[in-house]
Amino acid sequence: MKKNLSLVFLVSWAVSTFSTGCSFVPPGERAQAGGILGAGGGAAIGQAVGHDTVSTVLGAVAGGLLGYAVGNEIDKATQQAAATGRPAIYNSPEGRVEAVPQGGDYYDPNRGHCHIVRTRKWSHGRLVKDEAREVCMGERRAPVQPPSY
Repeated sequence: MKKNLSLVFLVSWAVSTFSTGCSFVPPGERAQAGGILGAGGGAAIGQAVGHDTVSTVLGAVAGGLLGYAVGNEIDKATQQAAATGRPAIYNSPEGRVEAVPQGGDYYDPNRGHCHIVRTRKWSHGRLVKDEAREVCMGERRAPVQPPSY
């Protein structure tokens, strides 16, 4: 019974981490962050289930690949929606990612052209993430440094 409770706790932790864990990561870097979070969660679940090194390594590899794939889909949808000004939808075996431009476009001399994009992610038909992001792209100028005398 204690083993089953530990497994339920770890699975619940992994689901909550994967559904909210990339919200602090800048757009364009969610694939790497998803891979790292996925590998960590997969290793924890692999160890809880198999109680040996092989299970831990297999869990880390599977979790890392799955996390990278999901993060990459979110990156692609967000960048496409910002670049085209039209909604972008990506379907994968893990679920669905939808990115919709929200207007409010502006230019920042240090970061380029910026857009607000609302991104929603579904897993198994259930909405697991809904957030608005700022996506900046294009030419960026280096900050102007005052001359030193």
